[in-house]
Amino acid sequence: MIRFVDRESELQILSECWERQSADLVVLYGRRRIGKTTLLDKFFSDKEGIFYVATDVYVGLQIQDVKISFAKYFGDNFLLNVNISDWSELFQYLEKIVPSNKRFYIVLDEFTYLTRNDRTILSSLQRAWDLFFSKTQVLLVICGSDLGMMQDNVLSYSSPLYGRRTRDILLTQFDLRNSLKFTSYDFEEGLMLYMTIGGVPEYLEKAQGYNDYYAFVIREFGEKNGFFYREPYYLLAQEFRDYNIYFSIINAISFGKVKPSEIADFVGIEGRRIYPYLETLQRLGFVIRIRPVLDNRNKGIYHLSDRMLRFWFNYVFPWREYTERGGSHTEFDFETYFGHVFEEVIRNDIYSHMYPGYEVGTWWYKQDEIDLVAISPDRNKLIAVECKWRDNQDPSQLVAPLKGKVGRLQKLFDFEEIELHIVAKSFIAHKEINGAKLFDLTRLRKMILGKESLPSNR
Repeated sequence: MIRFVDRESELQILSECWERQSADLVVLYGRRRIGKTTLLDKFFSDKEGIFYVATDVYVGLQIQDVKISFAKYFGDNFLLNVNISDWSELFQYLEKIVPSNKRFYIVLDEFTYLTRNDRTILSSLQRAWDLFFSKTQVLLVICGSDLGMMQDNVLSYSSPLYGRRTRDILLTQFDLRNSLKFTSYDFEEGLMLYMTIGGVPEYLEKAQGYNDYYAFVIREFGEKNGFFYREPYYLLAQEFRDYNIYFSIINAISFGKVKPSEIADFVGIEGRRIYPYLETLQRLGFVIRIRPVLDNRNKGIYHLSDRMLRFWFNYVFPWREYTERGGSHTEFDFETYFGHVFEEVIRNDIYSHMYPGYEVGTWWYKQDEIDLVAISPDRNKLIAVECKWRDNQDPSQLVAPLKGKVGRLQKLFDFEEIELHIVAKSFIAHKEINGAKLFDLTRLRKMILGKESLPSNR
């Protein structure tokens, strides 16, 4: 059973729709294992209605299953026994029995299985909504995991359902603060877990069964019967018909090919053909394009935004032949891997909250690169941050190089105020040195868990 954590804003949206006592059509979508069904179970647990979870079977069996769900709910023996062969016929019958003055819900979960097997359900449902569902007090929730199909078939302008939805909810991964609630790991291992698998609820729930992070990774990533050993194949095969190309592109990016031309060469396709694939991967949240702050002319580079995929392609995929022969892969270069991901976590999960309204990102120019910069809305203040996933870091070794890079940045953009921050696992000294503020894991833990206020952005 998946633990229920957070989701206050999504529950609030559903609650507002429910309390209106009028017809509402809500579209809930998100990647596999993100907790969509758990969210709906939680919200509708004390309410009356129909909760149908589709399976990927022949359309005739799907229609039969939906028919039985409605027949049982309404106590309609005729509907239970009558033969219905298509969606239009089913919805036409429902028009006769759906009450107009009763508050109830209909959840069509895994809706993409229904549209994949018979797209006529979209136009049939649209007609049913226009003719009678919209005149009732039903809360209809369409829920699906295939992001591309949900966006194209349900949410897009070309969909028969376009303009009918009341709200749409894209369910995303948990942030660091909520991800830490899933296990009893200490803060450092909880942070490492988040940097390995992200904030996907079912992934985090899997880690809950282990006493420490290292045992979890070795068993679930390093062995061929581990939970994550084949997970990328399932994940990508569900989203993409020609998933081999997408698989290769993600492999290229994990291998350090971050420019479109490099990715195309690695995959073995013509350069200009790579862009539609990259755009799709961005749209579905697997890949992100990063541009340096203050330089919109830079075309940017591509990184994997999905943590599990990044870790898997770095430490499982290269060892697959050894693992398939029965070997257990235990050699993970954690320090090198976390060195890069740590910067992203600090940037996205901490500084974006510490400095609301600031432009937070990374900056590079020629040979200079600053891990993290935060720029005030008025462009008068610059915060430059160096991140190191190291224990007993000597901050004095980092301040001078950071000052040099900031000085060269200052020549391009004149800031009135500059702050230097150093972030590391721990320091040999804990006081400010040469004007740089220090943040170690102990301090970050207090900030993230709410036991220390975030530094002022003034």
